[in-house]
Amino acid sequence: MKPKASLTFLPAASGMVLLVLSLSLVVLKASGRPGEGVAENLRAKAATSDVVLALSPQSQTVEFTPNTSYVEGITLDSGGKKVKAVDVIISYNPEQISIEPQVAVGTLLEHYPLSRVDQKLGKIKISAINFTAKPALGIFATFRFKAKTIGQSQIAFDFIPGEKLDSNVVDFESDQDVLTKVQNASLTFK
Repeated sequence: MKPKASLTFLPAASGMVLLVLSLSLVVLKASGRPGEGVAENLRAKAATSDVVLALSPQSQTVEFTPNTSYVEGITLDSGGKKVKAVDVIISYNPEQISIEPQVAVGTLLEHYPLSRVDQKLGKIKISAINFTAKPALGIFATFRFKAKTIGQSQIAFDFIPGEKLDSNVVDFESDQDVLTKVQNASLTFK
């Protein structure tokens, strides 16, 4: 014959569960602003965070060696905002730098319909799209370059706040350009 299971622990266990749930609610409420929950607090923080496109490394000094290529990364930090689309336009001096034609697009966004290098104009253009609303933080793309001469050169995003025909990050919910800052690269070949 099986012994009967004792249910004497049930009231104590139920009380502990209620205590944990109550404390969780108190912590959530206390960490928000008066009258707001944590979700509203996070949305408010995301709304004020910078959205940044950056080149990495931002400063690089290397020995000039013909036919040696170097990697430059493009990173995106959406500041918690959900990204719908990104257009990147980068300028460089084609007299000083040669960009290899194949840009390695990342997986940060879901689809990259455009990735082009124009050696004559000194432009790199990359476009990407998300089909689902999600923030973006990480490597957007990478490219390789070679130095043509000794000296200093810049690789820079085409960006003017509010301009629609340059580098942009489009918010999924508002369909507005939310890019606030770019970080360019300074190169020295000696």
